[in-house]
Amino acid sequence: MEKFLYAIAVQHSGSSVALSGADLLRHLENRLRCYHELAASLMDCREAFIASDIDGIMRGVEVQSLLCEEVQRCEAAIQAFCSQHAPAKTNLVDVLSPAELTQAQNIMRQNLAARTRVYQLNSVYGSVIRKAAFNNNILRNLYHTGPIYTDPRSHEMSGGSVGALEAQYG
Repeated sequence: MEKFLYAIAVQHSGSSVALSGADLLRHLENRLRCYHELAASLMDCREAFIASDIDGIMRGVEVQSLLCEEVQRCEAAIQAFCSQHAPAKTNLVDVLSPAELTQAQNIMRQNLAARTRVYQLNSVYGSVIRKAAFNNNILRNLYHTGPIYTDPRSHEMSGGSVGALEAQYG
């Protein structure tokens, strides 16, 4: 199995407590749980987007922010485990028992699927937000230039020109 190499830069807490394989599994499971909850939260926000419910969107963003912070804490703990065993260039096979190794592989496989789902949902909602921002900018520009784009018939009906038009075409 590949070595634990993470491209995510995280700050180390500086603790000198040695992490066990059970600790690693607990952090992997917690990260997986957070990704599942994050995907569910993104799906729940769909209704808020459709209904243009700003309060619902803000609640969703708050929950998602907390879940992202928890994922970062799990990543930091996993990184601490990796840095603990990195100097020896050990594989998971050397550190974990066979049962823990199988469980870790299953969790990481599920984690990849959950992370991919979160990235897909995040991409979809990112494009929805960009499109909404674009539409808002168009509406804002129309409101600012509203007097320029008014219907000319509304001016004709409000003044004396209606009688002149009737006389001309009447």
